[in-house]
Amino acid sequence: TNLAALVGEVCEESQMIDAAHAYRLAFDTAFASDPRCDASVDVALVKQALRVIVQNAAKYSSAGTTVTFGITPDAGMGTIDISVEDRADNARDAGAQGSGLGLAIAKWIVDSHGGVIGVTSVEGVGSRFSIRLPR
Repeated sequence: TNLAALVGEVCEESQMIDAAHAYRLAFDTAFASDPRCDASVDVALVKQALRVIVQNAAKYSSAGTTVTFGITPDAGMGTIDISVEDRADNARDAGAQGSGLGLAIAKWIVDSHGGVIGVTSVEGVGSRFSIRLPR
C-alpha cells in the first residue's frame, strides 16, 4: 500500500467530515505513486490509527485550526514517517475530555506493525504526532 495515498485519503475524508478545521497535505502529492512510500500494512488498521490521531488533533484544537499531514518516504532506512500536526492556542484547555483509549489503540496498531509512535506537544503551540512504519 502506498502510505502517501492513504494519508491523502484520510486528509480528504477529514475535511469532508469536519468543516470546522482545515486539513492540508504538507508533501508532494506525487508521493502517492512513489514506490518509496509503499509498505506492507493492514490498510484498515493503519487508516484507523491515523483517524484516531486526526480526531484527537481536532478535538483539542480550536475551530479554524489547520491540521497538517506530512510523510517522509524511505530514504534507505527501510522506514516511512508520517506526521499529523496541529497548531492550538491552549490544546489541553479546550474543555474536551476523553479516556485516551483511542491513542492506546493507535499505539497498539503501530506496535503491531513493528512501528513506533511518538508525540511532541508544546503548550500554546500545538502537537505533532509521528508514526514510523517499516516498509
